[in-house]
Amino acid sequence: MRVVVCLSVLSLFWLSCGGGGRGAQFDEGIGKPEVEVIIVNEFGLEEGPEETTEGLPDVPEGFDQAEEETRQDCPGAPGCPCRTNNDCFSYPFCLEAWLDYFCMYPCVEDNECPSGYKCVMVAVSGQDTIFGCIDANTTLCKPCTSDADCANQYIKGQNLCLSFGEIGSFCGVECRGKAD
Repeated sequence: MRVVVCLSVLSLFWLSCGGGGRGAQFDEGIGKPEVEVIIVNEFGLEEGPEETTEGLPDVPEGFDQAEEETRQDCPGAPGCPCRTNNDCFSYPFCLEAWLDYFCMYPCVEDNECPSGYKCVMVAVSGQDTIFGCIDANTTLCKPCTSDADCANQYIKGQNLCLSFGEIGSFCGVECRGKAD
């Protein structure tokens, strides 16, 4: 009986190996994955589809339009880029914003300032105090070593230096209410 089983198994192996020299055949057109092409620009960032403004709301009336109008008055007008107070004519305050320095916009209430800005009193010794739009996020995402590095000199709040492990520590800003 053992001999019969062994011969049966050997004959199955012999029949299954068949000869022909080529392994299993596959249709190369079916199941072949498509290759996704990712273009990386000179900054190492992936380029995505072109941005479109289609379907986005129009720019609200007010500050943004006024900013475009004052840009024609640059240098020196509110909203214009600056490096020192001497670069600003009508309101002589060159203030730090999140991405750059700009000549301060005058204001009386917060609703006269763009989103993320607050209307606060700005005083310099020997001059009258005035109210101006101050960027509440001046220190947002800036590298830091302590909470003191994240303080905004014009707006009171609890900004914190937050650790992101190996990549470093960066400023986070306090948020309150719907507008912040």
